[in-house]
Amino acid sequence: MAEALLGVVLENLSSFARDELATFWGVNGEIQRLTNSLKLIQAVIVDAEQKEITQESIKIWLQQLKDAAHVLDDMLDEYSIRSLPHNFGSTSQAHRFSLSSIKPNNLRCRYRIGKRLKEITQRLDQISQDGNKYCFVQRQVIRERPIDVLEWRQTSSIIPQPQIYGIDEGLANLRYLRHFIILECPAISWMPPSIGKLSGLRTLSLFIVRSEEGHSLKELHDLNLCQRELSIKGLKCVGSVDEAKGVNLIGIKELRVLSLSWDNSEESEIKAVGVDAEQVIEALQPFSNLNKLEVRGYKGSCFPSWIKDDSCLNNLVSLNLQDCSNCVQLPALGKLPSLETLCIVNMACVEYLDDDECYDDVEVKAFRSLKTLELYSMPKLERLLKREGGEMFPHLHDLYISGCPKLTLSCLPSVEELVLGYSKEELVKSISNLHGLKSLQIFFCSKLKKLPTQLKSLHALESLDLMFYDELECIPEQVMEGLCSLRSLTIQGCSGLKCLPEAIQHLTSLEYLNITDCPMLEERCKKGSGEDWHKIQHIPNISIS
Repeated sequence: MAEALLGVVLENLSSFARDELATFWGVNGEIQRLTNSLKLIQAVIVDAEQKEITQESIKIWLQQLKDAAHVLDDMLDEYSIRSLPHNFGSTSQAHRFSLSSIKPNNLRCRYRIGKRLKEITQRLDQISQDGNKYCFVQRQVIRERPIDVLEWRQTSSIIPQPQIYGIDEGLANLRYLRHFIILECPAISWMPPSIGKLSGLRTLSLFIVRSEEGHSLKELHDLNLCQRELSIKGLKCVGSVDEAKGVNLIGIKELRVLSLSWDNSEESEIKAVGVDAEQVIEALQPFSNLNKLEVRGYKGSCFPSWIKDDSCLNNLVSLNLQDCSNCVQLPALGKLPSLETLCIVNMACVEYLDDDECYDDVEVKAFRSLKTLELYSMPKLERLLKREGGEMFPHLHDLYISGCPKLTLSCLPSVEELVLGYSKEELVKSISNLHGLKSLQIFFCSKLKKLPTQLKSLHALESLDLMFYDELECIPEQVMEGLCSLRSLTIQGCSGLKCLPEAIQHLTSLEYLNITDCPMLEERCKKGSGEDWHKIQHIPNISIS
């Protein structure tokens, strides 16, 4: 029954709202609106289920409601599982959640969950409005709490992956083992020795190099691996170039996903005995069918020839470069024909994404297939390309930028979604070059007392989130006047913001307003009595907390 389903979803939504990550993600206001919408529907659901027997249209309405409820419940399950590592942590770890939540993966998660919650809220609001035409009778919902719903959600048969640090030595005795797969265990730093003895092994998802006997890359030399994914950690402990060459990655034609990491937490306090990182990565060239490549903690000053040569990676769809702190210049990534996702993290010396000036002609499409670009902690990055000409990033849709204080953006007409953090005023001003932008989130931009007037040109913008701006005092009238397509506005943690601009009352498309942790605004926007209430009373959905 739809009534029972809504009850469970409401319980799960309440459980999710109590998660401390939901507070940082800035979605508590959206959760409250969603809860209110569900409760309104729940109040009439009994009458609707009685009438569906005789009216086919009500049956269709109820099915739409069930479909939306299932989508919401699936989403809550997905993000509850993602937050398991935080729930298993200690109290001291819990107090540090706000720092871990601004890492790249959690930034993306925060953005996606906010977007999905808005979408499902709008969907349920529409269902609720459609139901008004049936004149359902509201009834008080009196029902017991579902048995152990909260306890069930907090209990899982999944092993808390961050607490896995090693694997039993006896594994090496399983001589007939064919598949050894380890998933989502980021803390693992030790594996059983002599894996090379597993002569029947065909799939090995993870291998950790250590300086002890039985843990070198030689263990992979005699294995006849034929797999799609492989992660190698601890590459700083490789003893020789021949050791790396013997892995023969170029011979694994089935390989599609490869992760190469020089970091290994347990080895960090031990002096590395490995050879030069540039020689090691050169020897680990994969087969040309590779779709996804990740390189972490690489300490060489330049990348290998097989990354620079687009013919070697002409099928590469996703590239992640993280903590490659000694690299001053990136290879000509703009020439990779199939690259759709590029993520670069903590590369302090890089000034341009593509420093290559040797394109065949000025009309070349740099990054011609790229759809998602993520840039984090790149203090010297000035522009996306050193030579900005021709058609750049023609299909770029999603852009995430954080910790790039020198960066400015040129004209990128295809970009529709931008998440921007820890940035200076010049970068915020350059957002005006993104004429097709539909969704914008800006957070933690210190010393920005007002939004730059250049943002008034964002006529296509539909969603704007301003978060954690302690020094933000003003949203200029001309900026708000220019946002003629705005449908959703979220203001969170802007304690210095004194009032809303008069122009907000003329935004006829604005449907959602969420104000959280903004003391002065909360006072001025009180329903009926606040000084700014007349500016926002036309907005259908308002949440102030």
